[in-house]
Parts: sequence; structure tokens; C-alpha cells
Amino acid sequence: MLGNAFNVKIKRGVFEWLVNTSGWSDKELAEKLNYSEKAIAEMRIGRSDVELPITKVELLASAIKRPLSVFFISKPPIEPSIVADFRKLSKNSSKNYSKETALAIRKATRLQKISSDLMKSSDSPLIGKENEYLISGISPEDAAIIERKQSNISIEEQISWKNEYIAYRRWKDWIESKNIFVFQMDIPIEDARGFSLTNIDPFIIVLSSHDSVRGRIFSLFHEYAHILLRKPAVCNMESYSSGSLEIRKIERWCDSFAGSFIVPKAALIEPKQQIEREFIREVVRKISSHYKISELGALVRLGNLRYIDQDDYRIEYSKLVNEFELKKVENQKKKEIKEKQEGGIPGEKRAINEKGKRFSKFILESSKRGKISEYDVMDYLDIQAKNLSKLHEALNQ
Repeated sequence: MLGNAFNVKIKRGVFEWLVNTSGWSDKELAEKLNYSEKAIAEMRIGRSDVELPITKVELLASAIKRPLSVFFISKPPIEPSIVADFRKLSKNSSKNYSKETALAIRKATRLQKISSDLMKSSDSPLIGKENEYLISGISPEDAAIIERKQSNISIEEQISWKNEYIAYRRWKDWIESKNIFVFQMDIPIEDARGFSLTNIDPFIIVLSSHDSVRGRIFSLFHEYAHILLRKPAVCNMESYSSGSLEIRKIERWCDSFAGSFIVPKAALIEPKQQIEREFIREVVRKISSHYKISELGALVRLGNLRYIDQDDYRIEYSKLVNEFELKKVENQKKKEIKEKQEGGIPGEKRAINEKGKRFSKFILESSKRGKISEYDVMDYLDIQAKNLSKLHEALNQ
């Protein structure tokens, strides 16, 4: 173990890059490293290299989830922008992403590159089967009809699913059958409900594990719509009101596609005339329960179809967003209590929840073919050696 006397000289640009891409604020890093906020800011934007004790570098590396080796590079790597930020941010926002979202983007990008390399080296590489549409060439409703038909999942089958958990698994299985990996990661839902990556195959969708299951279903198809348009983005609930006309146009197309896919117009159980204000919430709850879609998603669907007066729609939308914020805090507390009572989620279950069955199987098969080591498997799936046998069993059930 190296002592405090050993200092590490970090290139100024490297330190700035590490901090700026971490999602950590100067204040958070100051508290973590026991420095003043002013000292961190000066190191980040200063003109000279940064010199820190190795113990502080180790602490920083652990906090921002970076390997120790990157602190010794001579200059920041060139990182092309692969995902657009569609969130509506205030002009005074001090940072682009939370540390959790920044980490999720880095992890997803890394796993996409690893998957792409493994597929290229495979004897029978997977080939993407996703359609591609131009936003000016087809309506979201018509695109949804095409995609829904290709899913071979009928309305009758969808309605027969007992709950939203079954619905989520079935829809996720279909999306992943198209050579798209779907991950769930620890992303604060107020920061982002999900994002997509389409720069290389395989395409990736990442959803917030903090969202409700029905919310994740809607976000799954919203992000799938981004893939169909080849317009990857980080989205949240404020994206639709972005100051950019282009972003608003894309977000409305994606929202409309998601609603049209999950709740086809021809299958709606409600009459086509406008719904009276006092019955809006009742209709929304019925559609939400019937088709396993979030109430917010159901309301958006009715709004897009103009079944609701637009003034009433805005009022109900605001109410649902406020209710969502209250439920989010309540659900997070319940989740923390449950995990504490159960002693945490087992490693194999956590790996499947975050990376999905398809990606987990792909990584294990790559190891079996000798393409990667067991250490790589543990690294890519964030799993310990003692849980590997249980992971195999869980995936074969």
C-alpha cells in the first residue's frame, strides 16, 4: 500500500475532463476529498497540473467510478458525442448530468462497444433488424401500425397479461429480439427517464430503474422510437417543452409512437367523441389498467388523438406530474426499506435486472467460446465469482 508521501501529478486537462464527465459538483467532490469547494474549482479550471496524494487519487477514482490508470494519461481522450441531451435544463444549471446519469451513459457506451467488438469477432455476428423512418416521411401512428404488426402480439394477448410485470418482460423480449440490448440503471428519474444509443450495432436502450413498471413500458417504446428515427437522446419529462423546435418535434413523434404502439387507435375502448372533463381521470385509469401503460402515457395518448380538450389536457397533465413526484419519493422509500429487510438484491438477480437476460446470455456465451475471460464476465455484468453459477441457473429457468 502506497503511503501519503507519494503524490500523483495529474495533467490539468485530464483532471478537468475527469471532473466534468463525472457528474459530480465541486461541492460534492470537496466533501468527498475533504478539500474546500474553492480548491476543487481552482484545480478544475486552473492553468497548471494538479498534484494530489495517491490516497486522494484512489478515493477520487472510487467515487467517480474511473480506473486509477486514467489519472496517469497525458491528455483527455477524444470522445465524440454519441447521444444528444433532450432534457429541458435551466440556463443557470451548473452541470449537465447527475453523477448517476453520467455513469450510466459511460457504462452503456462501454458495453455497447464491447458487444460490437464481440459480435464482429463472432462466427455468426448478430445483424440489426430495426426499421428506419424519417420523421417527415411517415406519421408516428402509421409507423406504430407497421411495428405492431411485426411484433405478432395481438391486442387480445396484451389484454390477457395479468399484470404490468408480465407486459414489461414480453415487450422487452420483443425489442431485444431485434438485436437491441435493454438495460435498467440507477438514473434519477427527474434527471432522465431513459436514453438510447445508435452510433454502432448493437443499439442500446437504457431505462431508469426508479421509474414505475408502467412508466418503463412507455419509456421503452419512446426510446425505441428514437432508434427508429436514428435520433438517440437523453430524455426526461420536460423534453417535450424544450426551447428547440426540432427537439419538440422529435419528442412528440416518439411520444405519439409509444402511445400508438401500446394503445392502437382501432383498439381503444372509448368513443371517439371528446371526453367530458369530469370523466378524464376515470378513462385514463381504465386505459392504464387495460393496456398496462402509465396513467401519464394514457393521458398523452388521448391528448394526441384529440379526444380531450387541450386546456383540460394541460390541467390533467400537470396534476399527474405532481402526483408522480409524490409517488416517486414514496416508492423510493418503500424500495429502500424492502431491500434493507431482504438484505439487498442477490448478485445474479441484480445483474439480470440491470443488464437484461439477452445481454447476460450473450456475455456468458462469449466466455464459453473463449472470446472473453471469466474476469471479463464479472466486470461486464458487475457480478462476483460466487454468483456466476446462480446466474447460469437463473438464465436457464
